[in-house]
Amino acid sequence: MDSKINKKSGSEAEIEASLTEEEFGEFFENSARDEMAKVEIKGFRKGQAPEKIAREYINYDKAFEKAAERAIKTSLKKITEENEWDLIDAPKVEISEAKKGFKFKASLVFLPEVKLNDYKRIIKELNKETKEKIEKITVEKKEVEEAVDWLLHSREHNHKEEKECEHKEEKKELTDEIAKTFGDFKTAEELKKSIEEGIKTEKIIREADKNRAKIINKISEETKIDVPEVMIKKMTENMKEEIKESLGGEEKYNQYIEKNFKGKEEELLKKFKDQSLKEIKAHLIIDEIARGEKIMPEEKEVEEEMTKILNTMPVDKKNEADLKKVYDYSFGKVKNEKVFKFLEKI
Repeated sequence: MDSKINKKSGSEAEIEASLTEEEFGEFFENSARDEMAKVEIKGFRKGQAPEKIAREYINYDKAFEKAAERAIKTSLKKITEENEWDLIDAPKVEISEAKKGFKFKASLVFLPEVKLNDYKRIIKELNKETKEKIEKITVEKKEVEEAVDWLLHSREHNHKEEKECEHKEEKKELTDEIAKTFGDFKTAEELKKSIEEGIKTEKIIREADKNRAKIINKISEETKIDVPEVMIKKMTENMKEEIKESLGGEEKYNQYIEKNFKGKEEELLKKFKDQSLKEIKAHLIIDEIARGEKIMPEEKEVEEEMTKILNTMPVDKKNEADLKKVYDYSFGKVKNEKVFKFLEKI
């Protein structure tokens, strides 16, 4: 097989491939034999008639179609493997010659190449800034007091609902006795200390999450990726279907468009398209870092994540769950987390 490749972008290519009569003949003979095995001729068992006779009864058009399909599939597999392309859409194929040998053209769309710059330098600076911010995180006394008031108010409110009380609420003070009812606390000060630590932990987590977003955004800004339109279109359509389902169907969706976008659905789809491009680039960057640094989830980690997800589902949904989808989602989630943990240590 000979082939000519015209790479249109970092994720698309036009292929022209040709097979000699002898090369295509092998595919055709295999397909013809498959057809002969199905032939039913009076006086012979199915598929047992002599080849010379059976050939007169086969459907040559069908045999050619199968041969062409196999030849194209085999040729494209060879081309994509040699070029290390992962196809993300069905190839668009056109047969251009079938009399003397076999020729075809194909349009391919594959995962784009991701060439990362010195991303570790970028991340190192961001991590340093985040570390300095985290070290300066404090919890004010007012924040603890507000959290205690909310806790006491929630407890008091629930008790009053149970007793159907209507008298005016009085502000309660946190005592050692009350603190003991909230858990393994001996004094009010212990509970306050626990609340303070919880608030601080939440602030640290928020700062770390901000840093993760900054890391991906910064790498994305400095990385050129030719994201195929088909990837953006698929994700945009998925976003549309998700919001439609969450709103309760087509009618509610149309009302939402009318209220929030003055009936112009294209404005919402434009937002989805921009968001899709951003998310796809982020996924591709994370995948490339994982590949380059040889970061892979262990089977046990994926199984544990699957168990967590399945345990949050109602019984009926759990029984109907597509386990392959749950596995793929879990695999991706674990891999992303491991990549970010790696990046945060730079």
